[in-house]
Amino acid sequence: MAKYIGPDNFGKINIATSLFIFVQTLSWFGGQNIIFKRMSERARSGISLAMHTQNQRRFFFLISSSAVLTYLYFFTDLTVFIFGVANCIATYYIVMDFFSIYNNTQLKSKINTITNVIGLSLALMARFYISHFELPIYYFTIPIIIIPLVPYVMRLVYFRQTTAVNESSKGAVMYNRHMLYTGGALILSSISADIYTQISSIFWLK
Repeated sequence: MAKYIGPDNFGKINIATSLFIFVQTLSWFGGQNIIFKRMSERARSGISLAMHTQNQRRFFFLISSSAVLTYLYFFTDLTVFIFGVANCIATYYIVMDFFSIYNNTQLKSKINTITNVIGLSLALMARFYISHFELPIYYFTIPIIIIPLVPYVMRLVYFRQTTAVNESSKGAVMYNRHMLYTGGALILSSISADIYTQISSIFWLK
């Protein structure tokens, strides 16, 4: 893939990917650790916490992704923006996927492994055919979306078939308030870790 699209375009893809790592962190707002701990201790309570705070994560995702896409649209070229949109879609499914956390806490991590391998295999096949037939670079947005989308859909189906869920909205305000209060203490450290791991891409962007 890198050989086919060239180092310049490969760098542009990495820029979009790096920026949406921050979007992912901001959208979760420290919730991954909180949900994991709650699900480990009390599975039903953890599921309720994860489900009732989905809209909160959607809100943070909408705000942060809109800011990033606006920046990419006005201050980068079309290639970076298009791959930014693809990463935006992919990040949404990552942020919504609390099923992987649930599987890990319930000793069902093999479900995550199987679904991830299937998603990655389909993405690699797509990349191979795009490179083999020398399709336009924008087709590489497809595997970017496939990697999180396929595991998300498969884990969602598995979760609904194997887990009894209470759809009641009771306690939603309490759960969201708890997530904001507790997650606020974790978000800075999470963003700091992202800055450290993505520092090279940040300087390249500047």
